Amino acid sequence: MNNKDVEKVSRYVLFFFLLLVILFVIMLRLCGIFVVRGDSMLPSYHSGNVLKTEMTEDISRGDVVVFFHKGKVYIKRVVGIPGDELEIRDGALYVNDVKDMYFVDIENGGNISDSPLLLSDGEYYCMGDNFNESRDCRDLGPISYSELRGVVTNILW
Repeated sequence: MNNKDVEKVSRYVLFFFLLLVILFVIMLRLCGIFVVRGDSMLPSYHSGNVLKTEMTEDISRGDVVVFFHKGKVYIKRVVGIPGDELEIRDGALYVNDVKDMYFVDIENGGNISDSPLLLSDGEYYCMGDNFNESRDCRDLGPISYSELRGVVTNILW
């Protein structure tokens, strides 16, 4: 083999490798595979966990969802669904004036600490399980259904 043949084969190998990488990334997104980054979902999910999601129209309080907001991926627990009224008072989350027994000792009430927030149709409110170390809807505001990428169904890794 001469240098031109080696160069030609190298280009084909590089092209094929890049094509595989691009296809792999596209398939991950289409198949709903996401990787947890950070500690905001401890103790339920750890940084590095690989999660499988499925898109559904039936989003319930307590579901863990993946959503995109301003170009960033978030993995959080749904605490409010359309029609819910949310408020953080005395360090606890209240949904429809009922105290949530998990979300207590909250240090940062964010956008629902001053007055109750009523979710409109198609709006969801999500918080990290490690809520005092989480950037979530308290900072971002409610998310819309169109921002959701799926409900977590399995931990693959």
